[in-house]
Amino acid sequence: MPITDEPITLQASFGRYYAASMLPILAGMLAGSSLVAAWAGDGAWLIVLGSVAGGAAGTFFMCGLGVARAHVELRDGTLDAPGPFRQRLVIPVEHVDTVRSSQRSAQQRLLGERALWTRDGRRVLLNERWFAPGALMELWVKLGCQP
Repeated sequence: MPITDEPITLQASFGRYYAASMLPILAGMLAGSSLVAAWAGDGAWLIVLGSVAGGAAGTFFMCGLGVARAHVELRDGTLDAPGPFRQRLVIPVEHVDTVRSSQRSAQQRLLGERALWTRDGRRVLLNERWFAPGALMELWVKLGCQP
């Protein structure tokens, strides 16, 4: 394995996380509310304003929770990464399934997702758009996976 003693820490920024994960949700809400406005006429401006304000507040809140979880650290032969729900997974590097983690579907490429698989079937799902450009690829190479 090409692991070095140098630790790697990846932390998502609020702006990157919001643009990659929450902005599409907000855009869908805006599109839906504009359809309501077109259908209901001039009296629907309050509905549109409410959905915009509620959608923005909700996505900002969820983004804050997501950024708090989107922290990955490789140190001393273990990987500390977000797991399902609010769990953190501590995975020894020897337990990473490098072959399965190197494979990506067309949908994953389009969405920027990377799935890190362990040999016992657990999955860590990360998005390369949450982190600085090339940071997740550097982690993949350090783990011995194909970028």
